[in-house]
Amino acid sequence: VAAKLGRNYTGIDLRGEQIAANETQAKQITPDRLPKWITGDSRNADALAKGEYDFIFSCPPYADLEVYSDNPQDLSTMKYDDFLKVYQEIIAQAVGMLKPTRFACFVVGDYRDKFGMYSNLPGQTIAAFERAGLGLYNSAILVNVTGSLPLRINAQFVGSRKLGTCHQHVLIFAKGQPKAFVSKWKSDFTE
Repeated sequence: VAAKLGRNYTGIDLRGEQIAANETQAKQITPDRLPKWITGDSRNADALAKGEYDFIFSCPPYADLEVYSDNPQDLSTMKYDDFLKVYQEIIAQAVGMLKPTRFACFVVGDYRDKFGMYSNLPGQTIAAFERAGLGLYNSAILVNVTGSLPLRINAQFVGSRKLGTCHQHVLIFAKGQPKAFVSKWKSDFTE
């Protein structure tokens, strides 16, 4: 999307196979302006992708809900407490690379732990950004395709009284004073 809009994009992913898939897809969608992807650990983002950025975006793994690899550095392989610690480090580092009067957007969903309780990943994300100096500026709900939810929900509710969910939280954080954003945005992005 960034490339299609004429913007530069730099992405970091720990898994080389994911980057290869991204590059293949990008060559089909926007062959004349390819995004830049870097294979590496986001904990080293400031070394891997030096510089300041206008926008930070991520849809991180929801701890170990879905394990993406067997790499012990992969957030999805970590126990929840370890996941949160590393997740907070990554957010703090990303915020440090974000220019003033800019935004960061994380898309996160809540998920249940092994006891069936919600983990509060949206709340943990907000807290991590606040610790890094950004405030929650906007939020929205992204409704996912319901798919098999109507089929699954009856047995799930009868068996455990759990409601089904089919949404994620779009959390948008602001760096700096929001009143300064409008004039800054107009001068930077409308020329």
